[in-house]
Amino acid sequence: MQGAELRPPSWVFTVLMKLVAPAYLVVVFALWCYYKAPEYVKMVSRGGAPLLWVAAMAVVFVFFCILVHVASQRWEAAGQRGLAVGIGANREEPR
Repeated sequence: MQGAELRPPSWVFTVLMKLVAPAYLVVVFALWCYYKAPEYVKMVSRGGAPLLWVAAMAVVFVFFCILVHVASQRWEAAGQRGLAVGIGANREEPR
C-alpha cells in the first residue's frame, strides 16, 4: 500500500488550497499593513540602512522580472506555447 489507508475527499484539499489558505494569507497581510506598515514607512523614509535594503530588494525584483521576460521570449522562439503539461509533454510518442 502507498499513502494513507483512509483518504480525505479531494474537494477538502481543493477548498483548503484554493480558498482557505489564500484568504488566510490575505487577512494576515492586511492586518500587518494596518498595524505595522505606517511605522515601517516612517522608518524607511528616514533613510539609512532600511532604505538601502528596500532599494536592494527592488533591484533584485527587477532583475528577476527581466530574467522571466527573457526566458519567456526564448520559450516562444523555440516554438513552445504556454506551459508544459507534464514531464516530456513536448516529446513525440514512440510508434
